[in-house]
Amino acid sequence: MAKNGYSMSNRVVVEAITADKTLLPDDCGKTFILNNASGLVVELPSSPAIAGAGWNVTFLIGTDLTGGNLYLINATASADFFLGSLTGVSTTAGKADSFPANGTDHNGLEINATTKGGHKGTRINFVSDGTSWHIDGVLVCTGTPASPFEAIV
Repeated sequence: MAKNGYSMSNRVVVEAITADKTLLPDDCGKTFILNNASGLVVELPSSPAIAGAGWNVTFLIGTDLTGGNLYLINATASADFFLGSLTGVSTTAGKADSFPANGTDHNGLEINATTKGGHKGTRINFVSDGTSWHIDGVLVCTGTPASPFEAIV
């Protein structure tokens, strides 16, 4: 009988986040579900070098944001910039757009309840190459999608 390729070793560790959290190198490989309609802040490990090449996590939205609340995902050092891009897809405006991280001052994400991906279906991946944070994913928005990238630190 042929194997179907499924293995328990393919499973990822899933962790719900309901309050502010600082990630550690030991969080590598986890999928984090953001679950607080009032928002929260997640800080990446102290640097891509400390996290190490190959460190990776995925963020999903488990609870839609409400009102003016934010999910913030930030680097902790001013020189730890994001590389890559995110695509915003609107559920109401019938629009989509791609937003590149500039690699020179983008080191935070501001996800809101309308134009920047604060809804279920959003998926954001981070990977460290030991020098920078590489990012990709899809933001599920309402209204016209807008860039979530910010200069935070």
